[in-house]
Amino acid sequence: MKDVRMSNRERKDVEVTWKDAHLHFSYLEWDTDFFGIPSYRLYDYHIPSGEEKSVTTKITSVFSSSFVTAKFNNATTSLPLLVAFQDAGFRHMDTEITLRRHSASSIMTTENDQRISVELQKENCGLPYEELGGVYTLTRFHADPRIGKKKADALWVAYLRNYQPSPERLMFIARVDGEVAGTMMVNCESGSDVALLFFVAVQKKFQGRGVGSALLSFITHWADTHKQTLVTETQARNIGALNFYIAGGFRTIDKTSTVLHRWS
Repeated sequence: MKDVRMSNRERKDVEVTWKDAHLHFSYLEWDTDFFGIPSYRLYDYHIPSGEEKSVTTKITSVFSSSFVTAKFNNATTSLPLLVAFQDAGFRHMDTEITLRRHSASSIMTTENDQRISVELQKENCGLPYEELGGVYTLTRFHADPRIGKKKADALWVAYLRNYQPSPERLMFIARVDGEVAGTMMVNCESGSDVALLFFVAVQKKFQGRGVGSALLSFITHWADTHKQTLVTETQARNIGALNFYIAGGFRTIDKTSTVLHRWS
C-alpha cells in the first residue's frame, strides 16, 4: 500500500501519507500489552484544507484491528477534520483542559498537619496500588463503553504498579504517620523548562486531610527550585480536580482538547 509506511523505529509507529497530507501515529507499547491489541496515539498531522474527507478511507484501510487515541486542540482544529475522524470511526470520549501554574501563585491549603510528610520516591515498591489507583473514576477510559469501569479501574492500578521512576519520571509520595497516603508524578523532558504534573491520587481514607495540598506544595517548591513551569491535564467534567488545581495556582488555560477513541 503506497500511502502507508511503517517506520523503522522499534516502537512501530505508523505514518499515513497522501498528496501533501500526513498522519503520524505513535505506537503505545504499554497500552498494547494492557488491551491486548495494537494501540496507537495520533502524534502529529498535517491535513490541507480540502483533504479532510480522505482521512476516512486512509485510516480505515490501515487500522483493521487496533485501539487509537486522538487529541485535537479546539482552538486550531477545523470542524471538517473532526467530522472526517468521526466518519473514520472515532468517537468523542472527553474534553481535556491543560492548565499552567504561575510560580508566583500561592497555594490554598488546609490547616497544616504535622503528621504529613512528603518525599521523592526513587523506587516504586510496596505502595497500596489498589487503593491509590482505584480513586480514578472520571478518566477518558471510564467514559469509553468499550472498556468499562472494571477494566478502566484495573488500568490505573496497573499503570501505577508498573511506573518506573527516573531522573525524568518523578514519583512523589505523601505519608501520614508513616503510612502511604497519596502520590503525585511529574514527567520532565530533557532540555525543557516545562514539566507535566499527572497521576494525582490520595487514598479515600486520607482524603480531606490536606494530603493533596501537602503534595502539591512540595512539588511546586521543587518546580520553583529547578526553574520548571508546571502544567497539568484534567477533564472538564472533573470539577473537583479543576478546583484543586486552580486553588494550587494553575490558573491559566493553555488549551482545551477534544479526545477521541477508535476501536476496530
